[in-house]
Parts: sequence; structure tokens; C-alpha cells
Amino acid sequence: MLLHLSTWQEIEDHLKRSRTVVIPIGSNEQHGPTGLLGTDWLCPEIIAHEAQRQHPDLLVAPTFNIG
Repeated sequence: MLLHLSTWQEIEDHLKRSRTVVIPIGSNEQHGPTGLLGTDWLCPEIIAHEAQRQHPDLLVAPTFNIG
């Protein structure tokens, strides 16, 4: 379940079944003239979303960007 795409009622029901919350964390920084600024937060976000796909009881929070 993706936190940012859920209502508070859906989240409340979900937390009755599972208390596991994944918070992807990554930085925003330059990676040269052709590198993406979001590389360091896109990777954890993709990994968290894939983990949630494989384990539907996970609640994935929005990615916390630092920098």
C-alpha cells in the first residue's frame, strides 16, 4: 500500500493487519553534466515499491529527499 495514494480510513484498516512501514530515504545532488539529480532517492523509492509489490502488507511512505 502506498501511503500517499491512500485515504486515512484505508491506512487505519491496513495498520490493523500490519505495522511495517518503509520510508525510502535519499539525497538530491548532482552527478555530473549527464547524471540525474534524483539518482540517490529514485533507487530507494524503486526498491521500496518493488518490495511492496512482492509483500502487499508493507506500507510505503513517500520518499524522504535530503539535500
